[in-house]
Amino acid sequence: MVNVGTSWVFHVDGGVALLDVVTFLGVLRHFHGPRALPEW
Repeated sequence: MVNVGTSWVFHVDGGVALLDVVTFLGVLRHFHGPRALPEW
């Protein structure tokens, strides 16, 4: 069995958090247009 270290978990979690931000911005732009974020 592979021993997963704490730093590996933090790196994966950081990657998921960045992916969440990109997804949020993509959905916001898709449904509300490219000027949605400055107006928000």
